[in-house]
Amino acid sequence: MLDLSEIDLSISTRLQPLRDILENSGLLVAALPKEAGAYSSSESGGISVMVPQVTGTQPSQEGIQEVTILVVIRLVLPKRYQDDDTEVNVVEFVADKIIQLLLGFTPFAGCGRSLWLQSYDLLEPSGGQWEAELRFQCIKALVYPIPYPDDDTQVENVQLFASETLSQLDAILVTQIPPDI
Repeated sequence: MLDLSEIDLSISTRLQPLRDILENSGLLVAALPKEAGAYSSSESGGISVMVPQVTGTQPSQEGIQEVTILVVIRLVLPKRYQDDDTEVNVVEFVADKIIQLLLGFTPFAGCGRSLWLQSYDLLEPSGGQWEAELRFQCIKALVYPIPYPDDDTQVENVQLFASETLSQLDAILVTQIPPDI
């Protein structure tokens, strides 16, 4: 129903032009692997795509619940910004390219709202690498069946009252309601 792996792979595919640019720098641009044991980090850094959170709103009576899907793209790169235009393995360049590629992108069929940028966070360096996170969100509508009464359910009595004043209607209703209610 959520199809999170579809979203993950769709975004990773959308980042192919960035992958092509970074090919010679040794950086990995990938979705997180299926098996946790297959996860590894590169000495030169990397870019990972993950869908760590889905939050829902209260469902409607029509059998639809909207959920907000959070997509986090984590950057681990050696430099914050370029010294010249030929440097591509830097946080600022990569973050800008990711935003250009993903802003307004629809990562799955039936996406209620395309991706929008929620936030960008530059984190403290770790192991000689700068770390940053781009957070995008999109909306998906989950449709679920609404239980209907059994076919055996029957309405026994419907009455329609009309009056010129509210007090006349109150008098009619009081006389119609059994005293045990």
